[in-house]
Amino acid sequence: MNNPNPASLGSMAATILNQLTADLAPDAQRFFTEPTGIHAPLLVLRKRDVLFGPIFLVGHQMKPKTRTSEALYDPQVTLLRVASGDWVPLSIVTPFRTLATARASGNLQVMDPAEHERLVHRVNVWMRNVELARYPLPSGVVVERRRIGALGAHAAE
Repeated sequence: MNNPNPASLGSMAATILNQLTADLAPDAQRFFTEPTGIHAPLLVLRKRDVLFGPIFLVGHQMKPKTRTSEALYDPQVTLLRVASGDWVPLSIVTPFRTLATARASGNLQVMDPAEHERLVHRVNVWMRNVELARYPLPSGVVVERRRIGALGAHAAE
C-alpha cells in the first residue's frame, strides 16, 4: 500500500498553533475568548503524547441551547505536532461530518491523500481567521501578529 507522507500546515498556521499551545501540559486545556464576543470561544486541549509527538484538539465551542445539551464544536480539529515542529491535521469534526484523513497509531498514515490535502487547506484558512479574531494568548506568550494581506494570501501556505 502506498502511504504518502502526511502534508503539514503552513508556517502562519503553525505559528498560531504554537502560540495557542505554548507550555500546555498533557491532559491540560485552555479556553480563549476574543474581546468583542463575536466569535465562539476557542478550546485548546493537549490530549496525549504519542510516538510522533503530542496530539491536540482545537475547536470553537458553541454554548448548548439547553442545560442537558452537550457543547457543540464547529469545527474541532485533531492535530499532531511532530518532532520537526510541523503540525499535521489528523481529523475534523463539524456538526454535519466527522472526517479522519490521517492517523498516528503504530505509524503515521494518510488514509485519504486528497481529503487530507483539503483538510490541510481548511485548517490553514481557519488559523488565519483565528489570528484575525485576536484571541488573547496566554500570559508570557509573545504574539507576533503580522498584517494580513488580501483575503486568501496565506491559504496556499
